[in-house]
Amino acid sequence: MLFILLGQAFFSRFENKDNILSNRQYLWSYAWEFFKENPLIGKGWGYYSHNFSFSLSGVEVSNLNAHNTYLQLLAETGVLGATIFLSLFVFGLSKIHSILTTLVNKGMELKTEIVFSFAYQVFFLIHAITENALYDRITFLPYILALAFCLNGNNHD
Repeated sequence: MLFILLGQAFFSRFENKDNILSNRQYLWSYAWEFFKENPLIGKGWGYYSHNFSFSLSGVEVSNLNAHNTYLQLLAETGVLGATIFLSLFVFGLSKIHSILTTLVNKGMELKTEIVFSFAYQVFFLIHAITENALYDRITFLPYILALAFCLNGNNHD
């Protein structure tokens, strides 16, 4: 019975075929407006979720995130902060790519943690387009683990 209820709740998310973004465009537009108010250094970490609110069918909705990590980073940390975060993302991905390439070129066995690190970093960066990967512990903590494998990747012999 519980499985049926959970399944119905899950699939009901996809019933509105007219709006495949699940109204995320409204959340994104608020983030963009916050970014335009202070594009260089942003509005401050946590500003979006603490200052976002709107009325939905007479019910006040607040404390939401932008459901786009990149837009929320721009809104909260501006171009400077977002550039720092994006540089860290790119560094981690390029580092693990380099390690994978070295292992493949030397004909060495691919270690599970190295493959996990690469796959999870790619997943994290894609997931960040429609969710709050950086702000959600469930997705962020494995990302930190993936970076740790990446930084320890020099010991792959």
